[in-house]
Amino acid sequence: MNLLPKNSHEAVRKALLSLSSEELSSLYAYLDHPYSWYCDRPDCDGEPHGRWKHCEHTRPEEHLPECRHARSKQRPPDGEWFVCVIMTGRGWGKTLAASHWLRDRTLANPWSDWAVVAPTTRLLWRNCVDGPSGLLKVFRQEEILAVNRSSSFILL
Repeated sequence: MNLLPKNSHEAVRKALLSLSSEELSSLYAYLDHPYSWYCDRPDCDGEPHGRWKHCEHTRPEEHLPECRHARSKQRPPDGEWFVCVIMTGRGWGKTLAASHWLRDRTLANPWSDWAVVAPTTRLLWRNCVDGPSGLLKVFRQEEILAVNRSSSFILL
């Protein structure tokens, strides 16, 4: 991951212009086939089945996005909506569900702007970004183009 300069849009433009046609083709092909965390089974319990197999990882930080998938209750609601509230107890998977939802939306809408909101900047980074279910754990390394902690900016 690179730290972005203050004028990050210019840095992104220069980085994209420096890519070869083969690299751009690979990037577009990757963006056209994003991985989905959501299962098609309406009653899914999140346990391995079909294309979701048991993985060999023993520690949570070793899991790849492909190792786990959503329970049916962790799927976003159907239809168009502006705000979705998940009000449940500890350990339900709220942060994980939100991180995967944001990953799904950003891959489907490249170069779009999104906001992650938390009570404090410290909690934002500790839970929503760096935590075990945070954005930096859910996104693949190659999907994260840059992180600028001083301005709370992540380029995906």
